[in-house]
Amino acid sequence: MVELILKNILEFKEFICLSGIVTILFAIIMPLMIQRFDYRQGKQSLLFLLYQLDRKGILMIAISILEFIFVVSAIVFQKDLTIAYGIVFIMMAGILIICQMNIKAILMEVMNTLLIFITLVLGNIMFRYLQEIQFDVSVMIIYVTLNIFILLYSFYVCIQHVMGCLKKG
Repeated sequence: MVELILKNILEFKEFICLSGIVTILFAIIMPLMIQRFDYRQGKQSLLFLLYQLDRKGILMIAISILEFIFVVSAIVFQKDLTIAYGIVFIMMAGILIICQMNIKAILMEVMNTLLIFITLVLGNIMFRYLQEIQFDVSVMIIYVTLNIFILLYSFYVCIQHVMGCLKKG
C-alpha cells in the first residue's frame, strides 16, 4: 500500500519541483514588493490587495496558481496522463468549487476544468502519435497550437480566479 502511494507521488515529481521553484521565486520577489509598499504615499501594490483577502480567497488564489503550474508541468514534461493526474486535477477543481458558492461560478469551473483536462489528454494523444506512430508536420503544428491554447486558457482561468478573489476582498 505504501509503495503504491509513493509510486503515485513520484509521478508528480516534475510538478512538485516546478511548484517548489515558483515558491522560491515568490519568496525572493515578495520582499522586494514589501519594500515598494508605502500606504502613506498611496503606493499600493499587489501585496496590499492580498492583505485584504480572507482565508477562502487566499486558498482560491493558491489553488488557481497550483492548477496553472500543474498544466505547465503536464505540457512541458509530457508525462502520461494517468488516473492519478485526473484525480489531482479534479481535486484542485473541487476545492475551487467548494470555495465558490455561486451556481454560475460552479458551472464555469466545471466547464473550465473539463476543457483544460480534455485538451491535455488530446495533446498527450497527439504527442504519443508523433512519437510512436508517425511524425507528421501538420500534426506537429496542431499539437504546438493546442499546447499554446492550453497554456493561454489556463493562464486566463488563473487570472480570472485571482481577479474574482481580489474584487470580493
